[in-house]
Amino acid sequence: MGSGFEVKDGKLRIRINPQVYPLERVYATAYVFLDRFYFILDGDRDK
Repeated sequence: MGSGFEVKDGKLRIRINPQVYPLERVYATAYVFLDRFYFILDGDRDK
């Protein structure tokens, strides 16, 4: 099991388990930081 994040080419990729963190909470958290960061949410919500 990895650390859950990686930094590459000036980008931060965070792996989030939707079984632990509901998608609505991920959206709400991303919204808080929208004035400072760009977000691309991708994945399979069932995995």
